[in-house]
Amino acid sequence: MVAGTQVESLVSQSQNQEKEIQHSAQQLQNAISVATEEAAKARAAKEVIKSLTAQVCLLSDIVYSLGNFQCGDGC
Repeated sequence: MVAGTQVESLVSQSQNQEKEIQHSAQQLQNAISVATEEAAKARAAKEVIKSLTAQVCLLSDIVYSLGNFQCGDGC
């Protein structure tokens, strides 16, 4: 009887650990999904920054080529 009780206890512990493992695996999958999405957003943001930087450089070159540029308020 003692052996049977021990077996039942070990089976129960094993089942609980299996549930915890499955829960942890699901949390890991969710974290990977979030990290993947955030990495994609970061790459897209870098591309936008590159594009805007290129546009600013182009506009700067145009303004410089126009010569003595002064804004309307005398700056």
